[in-house]
Amino acid sequence: MIKKKVTKTMIIEETARCLLCYDAPCSKACPVGFDPAKNMRSVRFQNFRGAGEAVKRNSELVGKCGEACNNGRFCQRNCIRGKIDRPIQINMVHEFLMEDKNKSEEDA
Repeated sequence: MIKKKVTKTMIIEETARCLLCYDAPCSKACPVGFDPAKNMRSVRFQNFRGAGEAVKRNSELVGKCGEACNNGRFCQRNCIRGKIDRPIQINMVHEFLMEDKNKSEEDA
């Protein structure tokens, strides 16, 4: 199976679907204490610098997401948007931000 390349436009469109919950269930559900709602807000308003800094601060946690969730994606399963149509693809956004952060560090 060929993995589709995720673009910045795709990420912005995905985060635009976020309902910006006041008491975000996605963040409450994270077993490692990461705040995906904050990242969704940053990307939604095209604050990639803020999102990148959050990823950098939490890079150790993001790396542990797969281990803690065991691909259960607690954040995505608890996304309120899923009750309307489908949950925000938080995992895809995080992967994009991690790749973008790593690419930026390599270019520096």
